Amino acid sequence: MPRLLQTIFKFIFFLAIGLFFVWLSIKDFNASQRAEIISYIAAADYWLIVPIFVLLVISNVLRAARWRLLIRPLHYHPQLFNVFAAVMIGYLTNLAIPRAGEISRCGVLARYEKIPVDKLIGTMIAERAVDVITLAALLLFSVIIQLDVVGDFFFHQFLRRQGQAAGKPYHVWVIITAVALIILGIWIMIRYFSHLRVYRKMRISVIRIGRGFRTVLHMRGNVWFFIYTLLMWAVYFVMVKIGFYCLAETQQLGAKAALAVLTFGSVGMLMPTQGGIGPYQIIVEKILTLFGMPVKISVAMSWLLWIAQMGLYLIIGFIMLLLLPVINSTRHDSAKV
Repeated sequence: MPRLLQTIFKFIFFLAIGLFFVWLSIKDFNASQRAEIISYIAAADYWLIVPIFVLLVISNVLRAARWRLLIRPLHYHPQLFNVFAAVMIGYLTNLAIPRAGEISRCGVLARYEKIPVDKLIGTMIAERAVDVITLAALLLFSVIIQLDVVGDFFFHQFLRRQGQAAGKPYHVWVIITAVALIILGIWIMIRYFSHLRVYRKMRISVIRIGRGFRTVLHMRGNVWFFIYTLLMWAVYFVMVKIGFYCLAETQQLGAKAALAVLTFGSVGMLMPTQGGIGPYQIIVEKILTLFGMPVKISVAMSWLLWIAQMGLYLIIGFIMLLLLPVINSTRHDSAKV
């Protein structure tokens, strides 16, 4: 199959998955309820896009600076603008073909900084390893600091024990059950599926994550790498908190809700759809209802947060796509003089 047809097929396939999840998220609403959700979205305070835009740029400048730290041991010193532009173009690519952005940003930077692509891919794997571990740690922290909410959700949704969770110390049982399910899942995977290709791929991914994290731990200047990482996630957190102020009904949501939306919503963003469309909305809507938000408000907020992020990634990505060759041609011309 020609490469263009493969790209078109992947785009349609992943978009179809995303639209299926979108349908799942709204299928239980009638026409008037959907119109009400749209009215909430239309009435949002869109001036808050300005600070979110600034924070989005800052977070990705931090990401670019962090990536440069991984590249420098290879004896290359790329311009921060080029690294930032490559990161944003990678996000733009992901909006078309999920997971293709990681390779595309390496290709873009290799083109303008004359760095071998295979070396950049190695640094990208190390960077992603830290992101995966950081997200896992934040997910665990988010669950631990709000076990009452998680406990109620677990016993209401999975054990169907409505009316019994209030005032009951279910927290320990939630932890025990979760740990037991994880251990059981790992055992079943090793015992019955170790011969399958998907298991081998998962095992390779885990090994790569471990190697990537060890690379960062032994890297010179790793303290700054972790500082950039913490600052980056802190900016993401503030972005979500500001997003809550788009609707009057969600302005009272606190830090715990923002952390839960950030962490669990990030898992939705990792799903193989364009920008996580569909899974992100479902996850954020469920999280917000746990914090007492009406379902229609939760759905509206999930779309507002997604549209703000993906819309800005789209705009900045296209701007970088246009500016990158111009800036570098000027740079090369000045170097010749």
